[in-house]
Amino acid sequence: MKLLIYEHACAQSASANLPESVRREGRAMFDAVWEDAQQLHGWEPVAVSDSSTGFTERLYETARKADCALIIAPEFDGILQACVKSVEDACCPLLGPNSEAIRFTADKWNLYQHWQMHHVLTPMTWLPDSPLIQPGKFLRKHRYGAGSLDIAWWNGEQLGSDAILQEYHPGQAVSAALLIAPDGEITPLPPCKQHISTDGRFRYLGGELVQDEMLQQRTINIACQAVANIPGLNGYVGIDAVLGEDQDVAIEINPRLTTSYLWLRHAVTENLLEEIIARIIYCERI
Repeated sequence: MKLLIYEHACAQSASANLPESVRREGRAMFDAVWEDAQQLHGWEPVAVSDSSTGFTERLYETARKADCALIIAPEFDGILQACVKSVEDACCPLLGPNSEAIRFTADKWNLYQHWQMHHVLTPMTWLPDSPLIQPGKFLRKHRYGAGSLDIAWWNGEQLGSDAILQEYHPGQAVSAALLIAPDGEITPLPPCKQHISTDGRFRYLGGELVQDEMLQQRTINIACQAVANIPGLNGYVGIDAVLGEDQDVAIEINPRLTTSYLWLRHAVTENLLEEIIARIIYCERI
């Protein structure tokens, strides 16, 4: 059986306009997944190579010949959604969220409204033309950004239409990866601390596993709340959150494989990619 592994940055030419952090983290994730895939019994990993044609066309043609696909791509510019839609059009089963779930969660303003409606704790968020209803410290973010790209302190400057303002919530930045089965059952993986730069750009500097059991449970609790009532979030899903002194808040959902995979694959006893396949394709309980 053929397993399509597509990592967007690796499949693009060196001249493609992609942030260096996306290329670096994308390569690391691809190498880790490819290594795990080579250890799977009965599966042959295949990749999409660079060519002169568009990436969605290449992805579609490769997906038509595959038995399932794992897609890794950034959410900005609709890249992840377009990649997944190509695989869906090829009728190839996905090891991750569907295109509609990606569209829903990649829009940070849309996700904020959803969380507000379902009483999920998250920092107050505004569109650029909305009046601020309280004083405080605020971050400017790209409404459709991925990772820590384009995040900085807001100093009152004019913002573009694709920006949002978000109340700063101090605390320990954490991430949780959940394996979500087609029937909705959730299996949490070990949570991770996130190391964030202190230069005002909030750059992601890596992470480590959370050792404290209480912090582990708090991270898992807010992550499970964050993904509730969102159809189509299957497979490996990442959630960023902040554990504060007074309350824990959800920050964003990453509807794809995240860099946490790099150390989570060493924190579980079995091949993590094999567990994802078992959970999604064979609907086995882990």
